[in-house]
Amino acid sequence: MNQEERKNNWAAIKMEKKEHDSRDALREVSATLALENQHVWIAKSTAGAKGDGIFISDNIERLIDYVDSRNQVHVIQKYLENPMLLSGRRKFDIREGVLRTASDVYDPSNLDKITSHLTNHCLQRELANNFGKYEEGNEMFFEEFSRFLKANYSLNLEDNILPQIRCIIKDCFAAAKENIETTGLNYRSFQLFGFDFIIDDKGHVYLLEVNGAPACAEKLLPELTQSLITTVIHPLYPPPTSAVNSLNVNLFDII
Repeated sequence: MNQEERKNNWAAIKMEKKEHDSRDALREVSATLALENQHVWIAKSTAGAKGDGIFISDNIERLIDYVDSRNQVHVIQKYLENPMLLSGRRKFDIREGVLRTASDVYDPSNLDKITSHLTNHCLQRELANNFGKYEEGNEMFFEEFSRFLKANYSLNLEDNILPQIRCIIKDCFAAAKENIETTGLNYRSFQLFGFDFIIDDKGHVYLLEVNGAPACAEKLLPELTQSLITTVIHPLYPPPTSAVNSLNVNLFDII
């Protein structure tokens, strides 16, 4: 294929992508799930952060109109309507060894009550009267969560939850490998991603989103920093032998 043919082929691909409209497909899926009493969807701006640009609705036409009225690309996801709940019947999500918890009771009948549905710290801190009531800074770490799972769901964090999380992360990187692979290039690089997860009331784990510039719980920051050094720096620039034992900290799993 010569340069002109490649140019025309690329133009055709771009035209095909431009003409593709997924609204009707979304409507069909929504109608099918509605037969199973699954009505709620969530739209997230790809340019949003800290809970900004998120809209939750049980009316798919309202959701489509909302996205069309914004000058940003949005991702539309099925909203998990049967989440696992903490004490006080509150939602949570998981990122990097910590649960980000909601301040208020999960209320599926009121989708406008943001602090009931979104666990972003910025939103909870700004809008929730109960911020910090149940957990300091609305954060629960894995040690406490492990006890909660055993006592309330007869589940084990290491055996039942973390394997699902590792599998999802592995699948995500496998799917994106061609876009992030640096093999054969004349440099080495790395990036820290933040994976957010939610669990349903049966113990099934679902991916919420992947962040390219994630925040980290302050309590975990020192060990996370050292883990990055151990994982990405030491293989290329080994530390002195005398320092190896004192630097033997790594929170990362090889999956």
